[in-house]
Formats: sequence, structure tokens, C-alpha cells
Amino acid sequence: VQREYIHQGFSAYLLKPVVRQELIDTIERLTGRSVSERSANVAEVGQEEGLTSAMPGALNQNAKSMEVLGSFLNTEAALTYCADSIDFYLVILNDYVEGNRREEIEENYGSEDWDNYRIGVHALKSSSRTIGADQLSEDAKALEDACKEERTDYIREHHREVMEEYTDILVKISEALKQDGDADQHTEEILPESLEKDLDTEDR
Repeated sequence: VQREYIHQGFSAYLLKPVVRQELIDTIERLTGRSVSERSANVAEVGQEEGLTSAMPGALNQNAKSMEVLGSFLNTEAALTYCADSIDFYLVILNDYVEGNRREEIEENYGSEDWDNYRIGVHALKSSSRTIGADQLSEDAKALEDACKEERTDYIREHHREVMEEYTDILVKISEALKQDGDADQHTEEILPESLEKDLDTEDR
């Protein structure tokens, strides 16, 4: 793939999820400038745009969330994909929950639309790796590989357990992001209705 992109005229190619240092090295090589020259300005812009948590309350909130998240996600690896920014990582996690792909994947599985099913589990593989859900990422990759190799028996055997694993991760992330003490409002903002039902079931 890398050779193909370079052949088409691209200057560089990075695999997803992008590792921070690889991105910095590539930018510096292509621009001839040190990324550190702009770091101070970037930090200032981040503060102006509200991308950093300067208030003690926000820091405590993030610490609580990260403590819970670290119990089931590889947060250390995930932060390397987020420029080591906890704030950015939490935004990515919000997007992960809001972008819940369960319905789409289930629909394609039910109709045996294996081409679109492969696209769905590929996206699940990549996004799960980015947030540190390593096992889910590996399991989604196995489903993707099975699609490529037309091993539908494997898909049928493992689809349900991967979807249950996916649901469990979504629910746990949603709970972790509610550590700010404003749980109900936060849930309404980021939690799809289907996941709210899952949370209610677990509570009972």
C-alpha cells in the first residue's frame, strides 16, 4: 500500500493509528522545520480554544475518568496516538461512543452483505486500537480477515461474541466518562438510546 501511494505522488505514508513521533519525524522531514518551533504557539491556541484543562476541577475530573478507563483500556498506548493529550483522548472516546457502529454491522451481518460488513469491522478494528481497546481491535481484525478470505463459518461463529465485547466496551467508556458528577446530562449528550438500555439492564 505504501509503495502504491508513493507511486501516485504522495510524499509520505503513515499507517493508522498514527504514532505521534512518526508523525513529527515525517513533518520535520518534509517541511525542513522543527515541530518544537511551533509547540508554544500550538499550546496557546489550545488554551484559547478550550482544548486544555487548566482548572483544578477539570483536572480532577479527568484523573477520575482516566483511572477508570485504565482498568479496561490500554490508555498508555492510546495516548501516544493523541499527542499525549488526555483532553484530546477524552474527545476521541466521546466520538467513539457517538459513532457506535453496532446497528450498521448487525444489519450487514443479518443480510450477509459481507463487503459492507468487512468495511464496518475494519473501521471498528482501527478505532478500537486508537482508544486502547486492544483485544476488541484484534477480534475485529479476525472478522475482517475472515471476510477477505470468505470464511463465513468463522464470522457466524464469532460475530456475536465480538458484538457483545463491543457493547461492553461502549458501556464501560460511557460510565467512565460520567465521572464528572453530572452523569445524567453527560449520558444524554454522548450515549445512544440503545446503549442507555444496556446501562439500565446492567444496573438491574
